[in-house]
Amino acid sequence: MPFGSVLIARDDMDEEEIRWHLKTMKELGFNAIKQFMGSDRWPREELERLALEEGLVAWWYGEGGWEPPSPELSEKLGLESDLSIEEWRKHPKVLDHQMEVMKKRLGWKRIPLNPEQQAGFHDGNKQERPGARAFGADASLPEIVVPYFVEWLKETYENLDALNSAWNTDVMRGPNKGAFETWEQVAENNWVEAAREYGRVCDVLRFKADMKAKDVRQLGEIVKARNPYEPERSGGEMGLFLPFASRGTDMEQLADEMASRR
Repeated sequence: MPFGSVLIARDDMDEEEIRWHLKTMKELGFNAIKQFMGSDRWPREELERLALEEGLVAWWYGEGGWEPPSPELSEKLGLESDLSIEEWRKHPKVLDHQMEVMKKRLGWKRIPLNPEQQAGFHDGNKQERPGARAFGADASLPEIVVPYFVEWLKETYENLDALNSAWNTDVMRGPNKGAFETWEQVAENNWVEAAREYGRVCDVLRFKADMKAKDVRQLGEIVKARNPYEPERSGGEMGLFLPFASRGTDMEQLADEMASRR
């Protein structure tokens, strides 16, 4: 099980001091680095290298990032087939191999959670869809998101009659009362602030949660394609304190996405 700590590397620290902190972490029982906070003098790749040299896995997942044991790997390393898992994990040939597996990750850039947003959301809207973080963490809809929300509604409801029923549009639809007759009218009257119908609020938040989960799924596919042994995680400690249902986030759906990556 990984036990990670954060290393803060300042410009006024030399290599000896950096190594002292890493050695102290290991002596205290840590076996991984949860996060590096580098500086101009200490880029992340250099800190990762020093951590590996001091016997710490340079990433949050610890030994979870090893290439898993298999008959094929044992044969490749020339190991006896009857080794116990504990003997296998401690074998010098295995340790050397896993070190090479990890060294290949030195300096790897973090893959952004919102690939479309990073690809051009702030540069002429060149992406196919804005990243979910651009949607906001409440029941409002930025204008750029409205077309994607309407498409989501078309997939969610069989027809406009079903949407009108769910949103009670015969009694509350903002300035213009009456049921929607076209999807264009839905797009024009998408706001929640002026029409606080519970069904509409729920749909906006569900839409945002689905888009976030889609981003997580896409990120998982990219990470797996880069390296099938690199573990993935999702969520966040704020889930303990914030009502995530009101922030367009479905933690169970994100957990399901993580489980599907095994």
